[in-house]
Amino acid sequence: MKMVELDINQIRMTLSNTDIKLETYRYIMNAIHNTDVSADATYQRKYNGFYKLRFTTEDFRHLYYDYMETHKTSKDILFADVITHLYRETGGLELSFASKLVHTINPDMSIWDSRVRYHLKLKRRPTSVQKTIDYYTDFAQMFAEYIETQNAAEIVGVFDEIFGDTGLTAVKKIDNAIWSLGKAK
Repeated sequence: MKMVELDINQIRMTLSNTDIKLETYRYIMNAIHNTDVSADATYQRKYNGFYKLRFTTEDFRHLYYDYMETHKTSKDILFADVITHLYRETGGLELSFASKLVHTINPDMSIWDSRVRYHLKLKRRPTSVQKTIDYYTDFAQMFAEYIETQNAAEIVGVFDEIFGDTGLTAVKKIDNAIWSLGKAK
């Protein structure tokens, strides 16, 4: 996998015209350490809305938040462990939700979703646990390499110019930029 270079002018335009819900994101990232996410209805409501977890079953959300609560202090959380656990418990390959859980615990980890896949021209989703782990590992490595490029630095600069000092990681700023492209389509 190789990250495509993103058009700075297009990023500037879409970020300027997209509501990325920074306050909700900051709440999610800060409150995880101050509440029992497996029991806090306010936290779950905000997270469900922000990450579209509301479209899953109640059983899935219960399993998801229990896992998040148990592992939230582990900065070295592994995507492989999350996806394996979710698959073992549900039979589903929840690549996007697993990456969001990992990112919430470790904000330097990248989020995978369909908008990212579309704009980065990535192949279709994998169909087995091991292929999903390999796919996300390759994606996260590609994202980590991209963060070091001039194009990424320019995107971070544009994000900071528009939103100011947000406290977000470079990974999340670029994720928001890519997400805004998808929102504009």
